[in-house]
Amino acid sequence: MNRLALAAALLLLLFFTYLTAIRPAYAFAYALSLLFIVTWVWPRITIRGIRVTRKLDPGMPTVGETYEETFEVRRTGWVPAPWVEIRDLSKISDYQPGRVISVGGEPMTWKARGVYRRRGWISFGPTSISVREPFGLFKQEVRVGDRMSKTFEQPLTTDLWILLDMDQNVHAGEGEESTVEYAVSLAASMASQVHSRGRQVGLIANDSKGTILEPHRAVRQDRLILDYLAVANADGRTPLTQTLAWDRIRRLPRRAIAVITPSADPEWVRMLQAVRGRRTAMIVFYLDGASFGGADQNPSFDLGQDVDLYVIRKGDDFARLMRTRDAIRIA
Repeated sequence: MNRLALAAALLLLLFFTYLTAIRPAYAFAYALSLLFIVTWVWPRITIRGIRVTRKLDPGMPTVGETYEETFEVRRTGWVPAPWVEIRDLSKISDYQPGRVISVGGEPMTWKARGVYRRRGWISFGPTSISVREPFGLFKQEVRVGDRMSKTFEQPLTTDLWILLDMDQNVHAGEGEESTVEYAVSLAASMASQVHSRGRQVGLIANDSKGTILEPHRAVRQDRLILDYLAVANADGRTPLTQTLAWDRIRRLPRRAIAVITPSADPEWVRMLQAVRGRRTAMIVFYLDGASFGGADQNPSFDLGQDVDLYVIRKGDDFARLMRTRDAIRIA
């Protein structure tokens, strides 16, 4: 029954009781009025003694992984709480850990699990607490708890970053005997070798999409890289010297940087030296475009003694090179 209708009925009952002056009617009207007042006060007193505690076990904070929350509801005070509803007010897809419970002298606990559905920030809470009295006439609700933010898909510490030059203006050759195919094969071999040692590897390419493949906890990164390389094209129009990859590499944790390029522009060498950190190994695979039928660029850059340089020419068996541990040395 609507509470306003009930209140109106009580007023009418009191009015007709006054007119008729019947004693049992007085007793009945007073009893209903007292009940109305008690049911109105009950949830307001009860809710003051309800305490909700949420403990989050984030698990492995990666898309596709699960997390678990533990809820504990306690009641203080002497007023019973036969109907308490706990709701999570966050906007997490497919996750509603709330329950309707009866809270006695002992705390009520339960666990709820969810799955990270997307990258970025995820917020747990605030929490809604609703209390009803036994007759279901009145309800009191409060919101408690600050929004608990948890970031996930955090970048892993990458042992090796492969910087693959996919600028269409610097490549030479055709078909399988081209600098593009050699560069892609080098990147694939390197990624497989590093991953087989249990190390993390990432790839950045200055292709038309500005591809960046960061390590992932839930997915084999070597498979992601190989899937990309299987269809990769040298369709980029941004020179290696102008790509934003250098700024990104500067901010990312890494132990080694490997550059695969046929570009003889000495400017990218300066940028390579600028982004290096302490104990960061430098590896360069320079593809000699002249051996693939391209113009003789007469490379004059000085990589320095602390950079491992490998010059790849048409017909070279670089597969043998990649099988040696000297090809990739990670500090």
